[in-house]
Amino acid sequence: MLTRFAPSITGFIHLGHVYHLLVLLSFSKKLDLTLLLRIEDHDKQRFKQEYLDGLFADLKFLGIQYKKPALFQSRSKKYYDDCLDFLIRKEFVYGCECSRSEILNNQNSNKNELHYSGKCRNKNLPLDGNTVRFRVENKDIQFKDLILGHQIQNPFLQCGDFSIRDKLGNYTYQFACVCDDIRQKITHIIRGKDILQSTARQILLYRAFESPYPNFYHHRLLYDENGNKLCKRDKSESISDMTKIGYSPEEIFAKALNLKKPISLLRAYDYILKGIM
Repeated sequence: MLTRFAPSITGFIHLGHVYHLLVLLSFSKKLDLTLLLRIEDHDKQRFKQEYLDGLFADLKFLGIQYKKPALFQSRSKKYYDDCLDFLIRKEFVYGCECSRSEILNNQNSNKNELHYSGKCRNKNLPLDGNTVRFRVENKDIQFKDLILGHQIQNPFLQCGDFSIRDKLGNYTYQFACVCDDIRQKITHIIRGKDILQSTARQILLYRAFESPYPNFYHHRLLYDENGNKLCKRDKSESISDMTKIGYSPEEIFAKALNLKKPISLLRAYDYILKGIM
């Protein structure tokens, strides 16, 4: 059985990533999972080589082991193209010429995220040069989260027909994530609660690809002293910075777990499982 650590290479990893890694490794130990590493480096505008180099250096410093080699999304375009061709043949997708600003102007102000009305569904527009959208039906998707319990989501009401490739030909997170999980034969997806709302959309993609979907676990997030989620774009304290000023791996694990005393990787596993299960 397989799980994965899939950081986006848009900044240096921080304590939130360490907490996530500790949860991943704890469940991997409990469930006898093999950990894979996926490099989500498809965001060409925010990618920097120093972030990628920093990731590998931080994982080595922390003693995080995973099955090599790592999978790079930036080297997977042909595979994603083949996956899209499958959805085209099955008539799950269509071209959309609407801009983001146009969608925002036309949507209900009560929506928490971008919601597409389906305006271009029946226009039969070409896919090349337009956003490629996945057709979503108005029905509930039910699944069991093995931490949070029974979940019901309706992607049609949440976001409508969602994008899987933008006008420039860049594949979206939702699409690439599912394609890679199928390719890597991932059986357990363990991630933060901030991605919970993506789950039903991804289940729809698994079904479209005629593939069983993995077990889902969504754990709590790590917040700073002001109650804000740790985030790379907000320049949360990076592991690279912490190592430069002398933090040991055990001290970093303790800080990620909000403990006063250093804790080893093995002891952290038991601590986390007692708190989650």
